[in-house]
Amino acid sequence: RARVGLAQGIKRQLFAQSVRVEAKGRDAISLRPIQVLVIAVNDEAEHLNVLPHLDDSLRDKISLYQCRKASFGGLHDRDEIASTMRKELPAFINHIQSFNIPDHLANARTGAASFQSARKNVPITFGTDGTAYYEVTPVGKSDIAFFGDEGKYVSNGQQRIASLVDTDDKLTATITFAAGEKSITVFGYTKDKPQASVQSGSVGDLSYDKNTGRFSVEVMPAAEVSNSGSDLVQTAIVTFTTE
Repeated sequence: RARVGLAQGIKRQLFAQSVRVEAKGRDAISLRPIQVLVIAVNDEAEHLNVLPHLDDSLRDKISLYQCRKASFGGLHDRDEIASTMRKELPAFINHIQSFNIPDHLANARTGAASFQSARKNVPITFGTDGTAYYEVTPVGKSDIAFFGDEGKYVSNGQQRIASLVDTDDKLTATITFAAGEKSITVFGYTKDKPQASVQSGSVGDLSYDKNTGRFSVEVMPAAEVSNSGSDLVQTAIVTFTTE
């Protein structure tokens, strides 16, 4: 049971695109966490058993490494080793920031999106169980591909995205929330960083990855509650424009 709980915690950590912070008597703000989870254990069987079972739902979310004692070019003093590693950090950071995710490894749900030309074949990579899940959406007149709710497999379903209006200079989405639902994160793709504004509801800070074109933003509904059939709902209307 503990291993199952750890697996669920890892998934929550991975897909927490934003964190809502609200001090008492203050307006709430949304912060995008920059974090990494590292679990270090000995490689004996009894220690490895504390890790979650790597089933199909978790296997693509964890990188598993076996680490051995490293040689630091003859250095043995800990301060000298630390100083050498600090000197190498700028080059390492530059490599990470300039690295482009290959198209065949890009995955919208885990943080990447890629443009697919109509003139090229779509690369499909199957999992170990012989299945794959991909989302494909057109780049519209606004030069934006809108995927919808980041937390749903059917991310642009009409129960969530009530309408999309795509024009030459903007894309407007009407988003439906269950009454009392606090927020969702929507995401999409565009070649240039978009701006997000609202006609109703509110949005957090928009994040954009210039290497992949993926953007995401937390959306909160307006306070008004209306009746949609037998359900009470709230809405937000968000417009995206590109620079």
